[in-house]
Amino acid sequence: MTTIDNIDHTSMEKEPIFPMKQRWMLLGASIVLTWALSVFSLFETFKIQELIQRTVDGDTGAAYTLMAMQQKGVDPLKAISFVVGVLAVVIACLWFYRASLNVHVAGMNYLTYTPGWNVGWFFIPIAHIFMPAIVVAETVKASQSINDRNEYSSWKGNSTGIWFKIWALSFSLKMAGVYFFTFYSMSFISGIAAQDPDALIGLMNATVLVSYIGFALNFIEGISLILFTKQITDLHEQYRAS
Repeated sequence: MTTIDNIDHTSMEKEPIFPMKQRWMLLGASIVLTWALSVFSLFETFKIQELIQRTVDGDTGAAYTLMAMQQKGVDPLKAISFVVGVLAVVIACLWFYRASLNVHVAGMNYLTYTPGWNVGWFFIPIAHIFMPAIVVAETVKASQSINDRNEYSSWKGNSTGIWFKIWALSFSLKMAGVYFFTFYSMSFISGIAAQDPDALIGLMNATVLVSYIGFALNFIEGISLILFTKQITDLHEQYRAS
């Protein structure tokens, strides 16, 4: 267990840490905008679900519409959602980088991961399913010690730790689901579904289900991310003001 003895007090007195509040506000705004666009995407999901049901009932027009939706070009709403989603990820990464940099500057000499790796693990295939949660956990724990000098593991019973764990779980599930469904859908489109309408309907049903699950995970992930980053931001701002 790492305690106050692992904190370099001299460094903490010499180096002021960087402001966090503006980055957190940008992060919150980008998450809310992502939610808003997700709601619009859900309406399209409802439409797909209706077309699937009509196809099952024998409506050939609905079946052709489904096939046309599979083959059409880029949907502007999806394109905008993608861009905003990428922007939200970039802003989150900037927040994670700054938070890690601050605890390093503050003299927490027991840290294993650099600020760069607090961001880098988000972009390494497969590893980005679980490593971001592990790396960010270190920053969160260190931030808990930045003001009151609690023991390194004291975060486990408080709300910051709880919200962080909810974020980590929802994030990892979402990333794993993206990998699974991408493989599943591409194998169908390139094979069976290209010639079998029933298989295509199965794929579309799976798309609807994944859309619902993804929306729920995005909402849970966003709420928990906003809450635990707000609490960490407040701790850093409190340290800056002291």
